[in-house]
Amino acid sequence: MIHILLLTFVISQNPMGGYLRFETFARLDSVQTLYKVATTFQLNVTLESDNARAFAATNLIYDRISNNLSLRPLELYMTLSKGPIDLTAGKKILTWGPGVFVSPSDFVNPWDFTVIYSDLEEFRTGVESVILSAFSNNNFVTFGFIPIFRPNLYPLPSFSLIIPMGPDTSIYNIYGNRTSLPEKKLSNSELFLMVGTTLGSADLRAYAFNGYDRDPDLAVLQRSADTIDLSLAYSPIKVFGSFGSAVAGPWELHYDIAYFKTSQSTSEVRVKRPYLYGCAGFTRPLLDNNLSIGFDYLFRKLGGNSNIVKPENSLIDEFLKQISFQENDFTSYGAFRISITPEKSDLGLSLSGIYDFQAKEAFTMIMATYNWADAVNMRIGAILSGKEGKSPFTQMGKHLGQLGYFEVRFNF
Repeated sequence: MIHILLLTFVISQNPMGGYLRFETFARLDSVQTLYKVATTFQLNVTLESDNARAFAATNLIYDRISNNLSLRPLELYMTLSKGPIDLTAGKKILTWGPGVFVSPSDFVNPWDFTVIYSDLEEFRTGVESVILSAFSNNNFVTFGFIPIFRPNLYPLPSFSLIIPMGPDTSIYNIYGNRTSLPEKKLSNSELFLMVGTTLGSADLRAYAFNGYDRDPDLAVLQRSADTIDLSLAYSPIKVFGSFGSAVAGPWELHYDIAYFKTSQSTSEVRVKRPYLYGCAGFTRPLLDNNLSIGFDYLFRKLGGNSNIVKPENSLIDEFLKQISFQENDFTSYGAFRISITPEKSDLGLSLSGIYDFQAKEAFTMIMATYNWADAVNMRIGAILSGKEGKSPFTQMGKHLGQLGYFEVRFNF
């Protein structure tokens, strides 16, 4: 303990920060086993001058179950400012949208769900980008360039399906570990344009994005007389949206709406249908700011078919509907966040999650915190999810089960 406090003091005299974290995740259901036992050392460095700011953050992770040591770079970027112009280049986490748990517009930065964390924001790392912003009074315009495509990562297993076809059978092999990423060339770079303004207490933004879908489609690798091999593919997409928030007394009101226009690159790639994804909600403090509540209503409305329709692809399209959760033309969700932070107390409690009204399944994150000392924080909690995985938000429960965790973090 003395060594940790001494290290904290030394680093506090420099433009560095981070933490040393010990974490354990265990199954809470009938499969009683440890899922993750890890030690994470995070180091972040901030350097600033009059017209420049540089930031870097990375995690060094030792997984005691697999006996594996890995480096996970999170962010590394620099911002240069000259008058009303900002230029940011490097690996940076881009967060869009005001939702209390998820936001329709928060699709640019990829997510990695192959490893479990207690904090939702830890499921992603930065995306390589060049961002140019210009400000004028209460208005701004931002142009973004993303040269390298990075997909969302899921623990998708490979499997085979045997489908009876009259007297014969057809075998569909779906390879979850084989992907077809966009070729790394300049013409495949992603672009976005965002404009924004502040009107009184209202902050409003609108954007257009041209790039690739972070979630996979299905591609036909090979066809034979009785076998079709399928892999994951990532297709072009255009997104047009707007989000904003405003303050009315103790209420913070917000909205987020985005239209995802999918397109088929080749006839051998089966793509998701275009869709409208929206959100409206609020947050409000109560009990002298000791309690905070937030709620969002979200919906997803599917549009027409983006595929070239052929009878031989009908079954593949059914598979795609299942893995992309597009079996219903209209889906609605309720997202919530409740946090209790009593004044002059070292204890805290938070409850957040989302409920799928059609699948009737929920994904919930429960966390209790205790600040044992100024730089020592302890967490205990649970990550609970629908067991059937009928919703995009409850797939974790299907693959990992119900999880409980305990963390001790030494901050510096």
